[in-house]
Amino acid sequence: MFLFQILKLFGLLLILAFFTTFVESYTKEQKQRYLDEHGTDIILKVPDVTQCIKRRTYLVNYILYMCFHYGIAGTVKALIPMACATTTDKYHQRINMNKQWKDQSFAYVCVKEGPDVKFKPITCLYQNAEIQINQTIRVNNDELKCVQNVEGDLAIIQKHYLDSEILK
Repeated sequence: MFLFQILKLFGLLLILAFFTTFVESYTKEQKQRYLDEHGTDIILKVPDVTQCIKRRTYLVNYILYMCFHYGIAGTVKALIPMACATTTDKYHQRINMNKQWKDQSFAYVCVKEGPDVKFKPITCLYQNAEIQINQTIRVNNDELKCVQNVEGDLAIIQKHYLDSEILK
C-alpha cells in the first residue's frame, strides 16, 4: 500500500514535470516567434527593401524603420521611418516623431524633414541651464557657448576665468 502511494506520487510528479516542460517550451516558441516578427535588427545601412521581414524593426544610425508588406500576398514592400532611438544598440529608448529627449549634455528632437527622419540636437545643456545655439551664458567664473558645426553637431565651448572681474 505504501509503495503504491509512492508510485502514485512519483507518477504525479512526472506528469507535472512533463506539463511544466511543455508549457516552458511553448512559451519559448512564442517568445522566439515574437522576436522573429517584432525584433529590432541593428544594422549599418538601410536594408534592401525586397529582403525586409514583415513588421521587423531596423535601427540604422539612430532611426527606427519598420518593414511593411502590402498588396496581394505582400508583394509590395516598404521600409518606413517610424521613430528615433537614443543609442545605436539594443538598449535604446524609442523617441517618437516630434518628441524631445535630453541626455546630460544636449536636448534632441526626432523630426521628419522632407522624406528623411532626423534625430538632431537642438540645445546644449549645462547643469540646470539650457543654452540655445550660438548663445553664451555665464556661470560663476565660466563662460559657456553652445555652437553648431556644418554637420549639425553641437558642442559647448567653455572658457574658465581665474578672475571673476573679467566677466563683468
